[in-house]
Amino acid sequence: MRTGMRRGKIRWLVTAAVVLLNLAWWLVPGNVDYLVAQNREVLLGRYSVDRFTAMVIVMLLCWPALYLVWAGRDNIKKRSFKVIAVLIGVIAGVLLMDFALRQWRSPRYQKTEDVYHRPPDTKVTGVFRDVPERGYSYPKVLPGHPDVPYTLTVDSRGFRNRTDLGEYDVLILGDSFAEGSGVSDEQVWVALYAAESGRAVYNLGMSGGNPITYVETLEKFGLRLSPDIVVCMLYEGNDLKGSDRLFGRVKKRTSLKRRLRACFKISPVRLTIKQFFIDNFSGGRSSLEEDTGPEKAGGGKRVSEALSWLPLAIPEGPGAKHYAFQLKRLQYHYKDGESFAKSDDCKTALLALEKLREMCSENNARLIVVYIPDKPHVVMPLVKERLEADKIRGFLAFKLRDLPPAPETKSTLYANLGAREKVVEDFCRREGIDFISTTEGLRDAVGRGGQAYYTYNQHWSPLGHRIVADMMYEYLEEPDTGGKGGPR
Repeated sequence: MRTGMRRGKIRWLVTAAVVLLNLAWWLVPGNVDYLVAQNREVLLGRYSVDRFTAMVIVMLLCWPALYLVWAGRDNIKKRSFKVIAVLIGVIAGVLLMDFALRQWRSPRYQKTEDVYHRPPDTKVTGVFRDVPERGYSYPKVLPGHPDVPYTLTVDSRGFRNRTDLGEYDVLILGDSFAEGSGVSDEQVWVALYAAESGRAVYNLGMSGGNPITYVETLEKFGLRLSPDIVVCMLYEGNDLKGSDRLFGRVKKRTSLKRRLRACFKISPVRLTIKQFFIDNFSGGRSSLEEDTGPEKAGGGKRVSEALSWLPLAIPEGPGAKHYAFQLKRLQYHYKDGESFAKSDDCKTALLALEKLREMCSENNARLIVVYIPDKPHVVMPLVKERLEADKIRGFLAFKLRDLPPAPETKSTLYANLGAREKVVEDFCRREGIDFISTTEGLRDAVGRGGQAYYTYNQHWSPLGHRIVADMMYEYLEEPDTGGKGGPR
């Protein structure tokens, strides 16, 4: 009798503990301001997608756990067998479904000789809309760039080109800034430069690329096209961060852990569940006409004053264009040049440039590095005088800790805005690699009221592509009018 009573108390205590722990987890909200600053989804107005998913999974797993806790001594084995059988069945079903969906769905990318590219001989049409990417956004959602209808034409090799020749004068390496995210075939700077110069130019840019994939792409696809010039676009927003994990690819090694992580990341089941949660549980608004102010932004929750300065209006006045960016984009600029130069991120990117230089030299091709600044690098100097130091510090404080007083934080940020570009430029000068910066050209256009970047997307607008095309033409085709060398 006493044993039974003791067992009953333990069951109730365990049940109460499980319920209370789940309830406590659900009651404590996430940092909504941080999620908004990073441009991430917010579910139920309180949680990140990852946390919401984890809470749902844990809650579901608690049911079979409690089912076993409340099993009697006589049927514990039977219940255990049922739970194990159900879990094995569910796992097997998910794996089979994932495999079937991978076979059924048309892949966005394919792989040839370890190089990712788009499905060959395809064409995609659509309309790019410059609107906030997430349900939650800034206190004031302002109109972005007008809609851009686009056509994306993919050639027989799987890259964005409308020609398919055996040899080309110029090759372009890079990520989405080279491939042309959010613009049509004829608006990509590569196509504009080719039309203006009359050269045969081949675009090897691929969205999601990085300095190591540029090396692999040139080796597997580019060199056989016998180029005279190889242009490597280096985007500081992605190419100069997070690259330390790519050292294995430099050394031609890919760990099992990294392969499994990549496989999980593109799992159709995972992506479907994530999208279901976003579609059904995301809070906030996405209407561009709504302007509720900080006290009601994001579906009723007050948003911090540290977010109230975005999007930036440049220039001031009724004709201003607007620019927003993620916290991480500004955060990267807080590091000084010396610290960046010592980082594995920097070392990996520069190692990739060394390999590109060696490959180009061996094949009698000229390497040119084109530096692509991210949005805050371009627009922040244009609002320096009217941007309050407290708001900058508050914005950075969502991620960075132990920041100095606001005036010092602001001065440090502005002092380091061009630090990463200077490190890369100095490296290229030492190694005899041509270096082109697009920073001042883009900044000048933005300052004069041209919208070179989209408002809510990190990429260039059609105007941004035109600016870069003109800069490349001036550098390569008109050396006597301000260019820095011209063709060999």
